[in-house]
Amino acid sequence: MLTTFGKWAAKQVGRQSWDVVHPFSGMAEEVIRATRGKTKHLLERASSHIRTQEELLRQESVRTGVELEKPTPWIVQREEREYALTDYVVITSRFCLESCLRQGVPADKLLVLPLGVDTRMFLSSEEIVEKRCQRILSGAPLTVLTTGSVSFRKGLYDFATITRALEGKMRFRWIGGVMPEAKSFITQMPSCVDFVPSQPVSALPQMYAEADLFLLPTIEDGYPLVLMQAKANSLPLLTTTNCSGPDIIHEGQNGWVLPIRSPETFISRLLWCDSHRAELVQMVRSIVRTYRPRDWSEVAADFESLCTAAMAAV
Repeated sequence: MLTTFGKWAAKQVGRQSWDVVHPFSGMAEEVIRATRGKTKHLLERASSHIRTQEELLRQESVRTGVELEKPTPWIVQREEREYALTDYVVITSRFCLESCLRQGVPADKLLVLPLGVDTRMFLSSEEIVEKRCQRILSGAPLTVLTTGSVSFRKGLYDFATITRALEGKMRFRWIGGVMPEAKSFITQMPSCVDFVPSQPVSALPQMYAEADLFLLPTIEDGYPLVLMQAKANSLPLLTTTNCSGPDIIHEGQNGWVLPIRSPETFISRLLWCDSHRAELVQMVRSIVRTYRPRDWSEVAADFESLCTAAMAAV
Protein backbone atom coordinates (compact mmCIF):
# COMPACT_ATOMS: atom_id res chain seq x y z
CA MET A 1 0.00 0.00 0.00
CA LEU A 2 2.75 2.48 0.96
CA THR A 3 4.82 1.72 -2.11
CA THR A 4 1.75 2.04 -4.34
CA PHE A 5 0.94 5.42 -2.82
CA GLY A 6 4.60 6.44 -3.01
CA LYS A 7 4.78 5.70 -6.72
CA TRP A 8 1.57 7.62 -7.35
CA ALA A 9 2.80 10.57 -5.27
CA ALA A 10 6.16 10.58 -7.03
CA LYS A 11 4.39 10.78 -10.38
CA GLN A 12 2.20 13.68 -9.22
CA VAL A 13 5.09 15.63 -7.67
CA GLY A 14 7.24 15.05 -10.75
CA ARG A 15 4.78 16.89 -12.98
CA GLN A 16 5.99 20.25 -11.67
CA SER A 17 9.18 21.78 -10.33
CA TRP A 18 9.39 22.64 -6.63
CA ASP A 19 11.77 24.57 -4.42
CA VAL A 20 10.99 22.31 -1.45
CA VAL A 21 9.14 19.01 -1.05
CA HIS A 22 7.87 18.23 2.45
CA PRO A 23 6.80 14.56 2.61
CA PHE A 24 5.93 12.51 5.70
CA SER A 25 8.11 9.63 6.80
CA GLY A 26 7.03 6.17 5.76
CA MET A 27 5.43 7.48 2.56
CA ALA A 28 8.31 9.43 1.06
CA GLU A 29 10.93 7.09 -0.39
CA GLU A 30 9.62 7.06 -3.97
CA VAL A 31 9.03 10.83 -3.99
CA ILE A 32 12.54 11.57 -2.74
CA ARG A 33 14.18 9.19 -5.22
CA ALA A 34 12.16 10.60 -8.15
CA THR A 35 13.02 14.24 -7.41
CA ARG A 36 16.45 13.92 -5.82
CA GLY A 37 18.83 16.60 -7.07
CA LYS A 38 15.94 18.70 -8.42
CA THR A 39 14.61 20.06 -5.12
CA LYS A 40 15.28 20.15 -1.39
CA HIS A 41 13.53 17.53 0.73
CA LEU A 42 12.40 18.24 4.27
CA LEU A 43 11.13 14.90 5.57
CA GLU A 44 8.62 15.16 8.42
CA ARG A 45 9.06 12.65 11.25
CA ALA A 46 6.36 13.34 13.86
CA SER A 47 7.58 10.77 16.40
CA SER A 48 10.89 9.60 17.78
CA HIS A 49 13.32 7.77 15.48
CA ILE A 50 11.46 4.73 14.21
CA ARG A 51 13.91 2.30 15.83
CA THR A 52 13.47 4.05 19.18
CA GLN A 53 9.71 3.96 18.74
CA GLU A 54 9.75 0.26 17.87
CA GLU A 55 11.96 -0.57 20.85
CA LEU A 56 9.79 1.35 23.34
CA LEU A 57 6.59 -0.24 22.06
CA ARG A 58 8.16 -3.71 22.02
CA GLN A 59 9.25 -3.24 25.63
CA GLU A 60 5.76 -2.06 26.56
CA SER A 61 4.24 -5.09 24.88
CA VAL A 62 6.41 -7.40 26.99
CA ARG A 63 5.71 -5.38 30.14
CA THR A 64 1.93 -5.35 29.72
CA GLY A 65 1.49 -8.78 28.19
CA VAL A 66 -0.53 -7.19 25.38
CA GLU A 67 0.43 -7.38 21.72
CA LEU A 68 0.75 -3.75 20.63
CA GLU A 69 0.78 -2.30 17.14
CA LYS A 70 4.34 -1.26 16.39
CA PRO A 71 6.60 -0.62 13.37
CA THR A 72 7.45 -3.75 11.40
CA PRO A 73 11.02 -4.52 10.29
CA TRP A 74 9.96 -3.58 6.74
CA ILE A 75 8.78 -0.09 7.68
CA VAL A 76 11.79 0.47 9.95
CA GLN A 77 14.12 -0.26 7.04
CA ARG A 78 12.04 1.88 4.68
CA GLU A 79 12.10 4.90 6.99
CA GLU A 80 15.82 4.58 7.60
CA ARG A 81 16.37 4.70 3.84
CA GLU A 82 14.27 7.88 3.78
CA TYR A 83 16.38 9.44 6.56
CA ALA A 84 19.49 8.70 4.50
CA LEU A 85 18.04 10.00 1.22
CA THR A 86 16.46 13.25 2.41
CA ASP A 87 18.28 16.55 2.80
CA TYR A 88 16.76 17.20 6.21
CA VAL A 89 14.56 15.48 8.77
CA VAL A 90 12.07 17.79 10.49
CA ILE A 91 11.29 16.70 14.05
CA THR A 92 9.19 18.36 16.72
CA SER A 93 10.89 18.01 20.11
CA ARG A 94 14.16 17.47 21.94
CA PHE A 95 13.10 13.92 22.73
CA CYS A 96 12.80 13.21 19.00
CA LEU A 97 16.08 15.01 18.31
CA GLU A 98 17.97 12.99 20.91
CA SER A 99 16.48 9.72 19.66
CA CYS A 100 17.64 10.49 16.12
CA LEU A 101 21.13 11.42 17.29
CA ARG A 102 21.40 8.20 19.32
CA GLN A 103 20.41 6.22 16.23
CA GLY A 104 23.13 7.87 14.14
CA VAL A 105 21.28 10.50 12.12
CA PRO A 106 23.76 13.36 11.53
CA ALA A 107 23.05 16.45 13.63
CA ASP A 108 23.29 18.78 10.63
CA LYS A 109 20.43 16.89 8.96
CA LEU A 110 17.99 17.47 11.85
CA LEU A 111 15.66 20.47 12.07
CA VAL A 112 13.43 21.04 15.11
CA LEU A 113 10.01 22.60 14.51
CA PRO A 114 7.87 22.84 17.68
CA LEU A 115 4.13 22.75 17.07
CA GLY A 116 1.44 25.17 18.21
CA VAL A 117 -2.15 25.51 19.37
CA ASP A 118 -5.30 27.33 18.33
CA THR A 119 -5.18 30.02 21.01
CA ARG A 120 -8.54 31.43 19.97
CA MET A 121 -10.13 28.14 20.96
CA PHE A 122 -8.07 26.87 23.91
CA LEU A 123 -6.79 29.96 25.72
CA SER A 124 -8.27 30.15 29.22
CA SER A 125 -10.41 33.08 30.30
CA GLU A 126 -10.25 34.82 33.67
CA GLU A 127 -13.52 33.11 34.57
CA ILE A 128 -12.13 29.64 33.84
CA VAL A 129 -9.04 30.31 35.95
CA GLU A 130 -11.02 31.67 38.90
CA LYS A 131 -13.44 28.74 38.89
CA ARG A 132 -10.52 26.30 38.83
CA CYS A 133 -8.81 28.05 41.72
CA GLN A 134 -12.03 28.05 43.75
CA ARG A 135 -12.51 24.32 43.10
CA ILE A 136 -8.98 23.53 44.18
CA LEU A 137 -9.26 25.57 47.38
CA SER A 138 -12.68 24.11 48.22
CA GLY A 139 -11.11 20.80 49.19
CA ALA A 140 -13.25 18.83 46.72
CA PRO A 141 -11.51 15.88 44.99
CA LEU A 142 -9.22 17.16 42.24
CA THR A 143 -10.28 16.37 38.69
CA VAL A 144 -7.38 15.01 36.61
CA LEU A 145 -7.85 15.07 32.83
CA THR A 146 -6.18 13.04 30.07
CA THR A 147 -7.02 13.45 26.37
CA GLY A 148 -6.00 11.51 23.29
CA SER A 149 -6.28 7.89 22.19
CA VAL A 150 -6.70 5.42 25.04
CA SER A 151 -3.71 3.18 24.42
CA PHE A 152 -0.71 1.58 26.10
CA ARG A 153 1.56 3.84 24.05
CA LYS A 154 -0.04 6.81 25.85
CA GLY A 155 0.69 5.22 29.23
CA LEU A 156 -2.53 3.34 29.95
CA TYR A 157 -0.77 0.65 31.98
CA ASP A 158 0.69 3.24 34.37
CA PHE A 159 -2.55 5.22 34.33
CA ALA A 160 -4.28 2.14 35.77
CA THR A 161 -1.77 1.93 38.62
CA ILE A 162 -2.06 5.65 39.33
CA THR A 163 -5.84 5.65 39.45
CA ARG A 164 -6.08 2.56 41.63
CA ALA A 165 -3.74 4.14 44.15
CA LEU A 166 -5.74 7.38 44.23
CA GLU A 167 -9.26 5.98 44.16
CA GLY A 168 -11.40 7.90 46.61
CA LYS A 169 -8.98 10.83 46.62
CA MET A 170 -9.27 12.16 43.05
CA ARG A 171 -11.44 11.92 39.95
CA PHE A 172 -9.97 10.97 36.59
CA ARG A 173 -11.35 11.54 33.10
CA TRP A 174 -9.82 10.26 29.87
CA ILE A 175 -11.33 11.63 26.65
CA GLY A 176 -10.49 9.76 23.47
CA GLY A 177 -11.12 6.77 21.29
CA VAL A 178 -10.19 3.41 22.80
CA MET A 179 -7.65 1.39 20.81
CA PRO A 180 -8.66 -2.26 20.22
CA GLU A 181 -5.78 -3.48 22.41
CA ALA A 182 -7.18 -1.55 25.40
CA LYS A 183 -10.88 -2.40 25.27
CA SER A 184 -10.80 -5.31 27.70
CA PHE A 185 -8.18 -3.68 29.91
CA ILE A 186 -10.24 -0.57 30.69
CA THR A 187 -13.10 -2.67 32.05
CA GLN A 188 -10.87 -3.33 35.06
CA MET A 189 -10.43 0.35 35.91
CA PRO A 190 -11.51 1.72 39.31
CA SER A 191 -14.74 3.66 39.69
CA CYS A 192 -12.92 7.00 39.95
CA VAL A 193 -12.13 6.85 36.20
CA ASP A 194 -14.55 8.15 33.58
CA PHE A 195 -13.76 7.24 29.98
CA VAL A 196 -15.39 9.63 27.50
CA PRO A 197 -15.53 8.75 23.78
CA SER A 198 -13.59 10.87 21.32
CA GLN A 199 -15.10 14.35 21.07
CA PRO A 200 -15.06 17.03 18.35
CA VAL A 201 -12.26 19.52 18.86
CA SER A 202 -14.83 22.24 19.52
CA ALA A 203 -15.99 20.38 22.65
CA LEU A 204 -12.55 20.03 24.20
CA PRO A 205 -12.04 23.57 25.60
CA GLN A 206 -14.98 23.15 27.98
CA MET A 207 -13.60 19.81 29.16
CA TYR A 208 -10.19 21.35 29.82
CA ALA A 209 -11.94 24.15 31.72
CA GLU A 210 -13.63 21.66 34.04
CA ALA A 211 -10.33 20.00 35.04
CA ASP A 212 -7.79 20.91 37.73
CA LEU A 213 -4.72 19.02 36.45
CA PHE A 214 -3.63 17.41 33.19
CA LEU A 215 -1.98 13.97 33.14
CA LEU A 216 -0.22 12.27 30.21
CA PRO A 217 2.05 9.36 31.30
CA THR A 218 3.01 8.65 27.68
CA ILE A 219 5.61 6.06 26.74
CA GLU A 220 6.45 7.60 23.36
CA ASP A 221 5.21 10.73 21.63
CA GLY A 222 6.62 13.37 19.35
CA TYR A 223 4.78 16.54 20.25
CA PRO A 224 1.36 15.75 21.75
CA LEU A 225 -0.89 18.65 20.84
CA VAL A 226 -3.02 17.91 23.90
CA LEU A 227 -0.21 19.21 26.12
CA MET A 228 -0.28 22.54 24.30
CA GLN A 229 -4.06 22.66 24.53
CA ALA A 230 -3.98 21.99 28.28
CA LYS A 231 -1.20 24.51 28.84
CA ALA A 232 -3.15 27.17 26.94
CA ASN A 233 -6.04 26.44 29.29
CA SER A 234 -3.75 27.12 32.29
CA LEU A 235 -3.76 23.52 33.53
CA PRO A 236 -0.69 22.30 35.44
CA LEU A 237 0.84 19.43 33.45
CA LEU A 238 2.21 16.06 34.53
CA THR A 239 3.88 14.09 31.75
CA THR A 240 7.00 12.11 30.89
CA THR A 241 10.41 12.73 29.39
CA ASN A 242 9.41 10.90 26.19
CA CYS A 243 7.53 13.70 24.47
CA SER A 244 7.63 17.50 24.23
CA GLY A 245 7.14 17.84 27.99
CA PRO A 246 10.77 18.87 28.61
CA ASP A 247 10.38 21.60 25.97
CA ILE A 248 7.25 23.25 27.34
CA ILE A 249 7.31 22.54 31.09
CA HIS A 250 9.30 24.51 33.64
CA GLU A 251 9.63 22.15 36.57
CA GLY A 252 7.45 23.16 39.51
CA GLN A 253 6.24 26.30 37.73
CA ASN A 254 3.72 24.98 35.22
CA GLY A 255 4.02 21.25 35.82
CA TRP A 256 6.36 18.30 36.19
CA VAL A 257 8.28 16.01 33.84
CA LEU A 258 8.65 12.49 35.23
CA PRO A 259 10.31 9.27 34.01
CA ILE A 260 8.38 6.81 31.88
CA ARG A 261 7.08 3.65 33.54
CA SER A 262 7.24 5.20 36.99
CA PRO A 263 3.63 5.42 38.21
CA GLU A 264 4.82 5.83 41.79
CA THR A 265 6.40 9.20 40.93
CA PHE A 266 3.11 10.37 39.40
CA ILE A 267 1.20 9.17 42.45
CA SER A 268 3.59 11.03 44.75
CA ARG A 269 3.30 14.25 42.76
CA LEU A 270 -0.49 14.06 42.55
CA LEU A 271 -0.66 13.52 46.31
CA TRP A 272 1.55 16.58 46.73
CA CYS A 273 -0.91 18.58 44.63
CA ASP A 274 -3.77 17.35 46.81
CA SER A 275 -2.04 18.34 50.05
CA HIS A 276 -0.57 21.64 48.76
CA ARG A 277 -3.63 23.26 47.24
CA ALA A 278 -2.59 26.84 47.93
CA GLU A 279 0.66 26.20 46.06
CA LEU A 280 -1.28 24.54 43.24
CA VAL A 281 -3.47 27.63 42.91
CA GLN A 282 -0.33 29.78 42.77
CA MET A 283 0.88 27.57 39.92
CA VAL A 284 -2.37 28.02 37.98
CA ARG A 285 -2.12 31.79 38.37
CA SER A 286 1.56 31.72 37.40
CA ILE A 287 0.74 29.85 34.18
CA VAL A 288 -1.70 32.61 33.25
CA ARG A 289 0.95 35.30 33.84
CA THR A 290 3.83 33.59 32.08
CA TYR A 291 2.12 31.72 29.23
CA ARG A 292 3.45 32.76 25.84
CA PRO A 293 1.10 31.64 23.07
CA ARG A 294 2.55 29.81 20.09
CA ASP A 295 -0.16 29.59 17.47
CA TRP A 296 -0.11 27.96 14.07
CA SER A 297 0.82 31.16 12.24
CA GLU A 298 4.09 31.20 14.18
CA VAL A 299 4.70 27.55 13.32
CA ALA A 300 4.08 28.35 9.64
CA ALA A 301 6.52 31.27 9.75
CA ASP A 302 9.19 29.09 11.36
CA PHE A 303 8.66 26.39 8.75
CA GLU A 304 9.02 28.95 5.98
CA SER A 305 12.33 30.03 7.53
CA LEU A 306 13.53 26.41 7.56
CA CYS A 307 12.62 26.10 3.88
CA THR A 308 14.43 29.31 2.99
CA ALA A 309 17.56 28.18 4.83
CA ALA A 310 17.41 24.74 3.18
CA MET A 311 17.17 26.31 -0.28
CA ALA A 312 20.17 28.51 0.44
CA ALA A 313 22.33 25.61 1.67
CA VAL A 314 24.83 24.17 -0.77
